[in-house]
Amino acid sequence: MIEEQLSAVDNKLERLEEHYVLEEITQEIFQKYKAKFLEERAKIDEQKLKIGIRVLNRKSKLGFRLHGTRTNGFRGK
Repeated sequence: MIEEQLSAVDNKLERLEEHYVLEEITQEIFQKYKAKFLEERAKIDEQKLKIGIRVLNRKSKLGFRLHGTRTNGFRGK
């Protein structure tokens, strides 16, 4: 889902650049929408980072639980 959002914003930026290069929009319009799309991309990147941290924390907690269970249940030979 997040990768799709990033791809969509990147496509918007690419189309914006094409319009500017082809002189279909002014530099003022280009700068305005470039800033808007870059801000949108930054927010999505931030969400991606937060999700990654949550996943990492869950894996760490799961690993600790599994490790704790193994060591508590291990009696040796």
